[in-house]
Amino acid sequence: MKKSILNLAKQRAVFLDGAMGTELIEKGLVLGDSVERFSAYFSEIITEIHKGYFNVGVDIIHTNTYGATRIGLGKKLEDKIELINLRQVEIAKNICPKNGYVAGNIGPNAALLERDGGEYTLGMFEEAFNEQIAAMLKGNVDLFSIETMYYLDEAITAIKAIKSASSDIPIIAAMTFAKVEEGYRTTVDNKEVKECIEQLEKAGADVVGCGCTLDSFEMIGLAKKIKAVAKKPVIVQPTAGAPLTVAGKNLYPINPERFAKDMLEMKKLGVEFLGGCCGTSYKHIEKMIAVIKNSK
Repeated sequence: MKKSILNLAKQRAVFLDGAMGTELIEKGLVLGDSVERFSAYFSEIITEIHKGYFNVGVDIIHTNTYGATRIGLGKKLEDKIELINLRQVEIAKNICPKNGYVAGNIGPNAALLERDGGEYTLGMFEEAFNEQIAAMLKGNVDLFSIETMYYLDEAITAIKAIKSASSDIPIIAAMTFAKVEEGYRTTVDNKEVKECIEQLEKAGADVVGCGCTLDSFEMIGLAKKIKAVAKKPVIVQPTAGAPLTVAGKNLYPINPERFAKDMLEMKKLGVEFLGGCCGTSYKHIEKMIAVIKNSK
């Protein structure tokens, strides 16, 4: 029986995969289409991407379920939520090595709450998460990874939904922060770092941190802020920078060497879980792992 991912983190750095959406676009995804819908018909492509990350040495891959709720996917797919999520867990589990881990990936519902002029309530978010979480647990994920949350309340809602369904499965919860004059703030509800980290831990997250919005160099300062207040292990998942469109292709300015250098700096700050977000490829993650392992 493999050890808990939380116990592994007490012994060494834990490595997560990089971008899924970026890889899918590289392999032919039509922009504006649903990543989750795309993968249901192209399971071999998802399998290839997952294998690629395990092959470069990651410990954890994320299921291709980011935003795969009835709110995120819309009415055309609302009766297929269990099927989509369960299928994506199965694809990941089928190629997961004995010492690897599959994280059920939960992203934001990509909708505004009523208080911000939207049409959704936290209760509606909770119902959507409950359906997604039930399917992932049915597929036997090893842990959950709540990513890129811009509403603190939404992240807390997701944590509580997981805790209600399974009291002992590990939970990673990461907000997305922008750099502003006042410091770092969540991108929609303008929450500061200390409040977010304390509330995520209080809700029951086992690992807390940040992802997306900022590139690896920009995230070093944010990692310092998080480590200063976190009582639980910390995760960082920076981007490879804001993409530039050249000849119809997105090019990211942070190359694997620079990404790895920055990630090593965050590892030296005490960050335990390290991975990538938009624009980070196999090469970025492979270089990160090599540089961190060779730094000892």
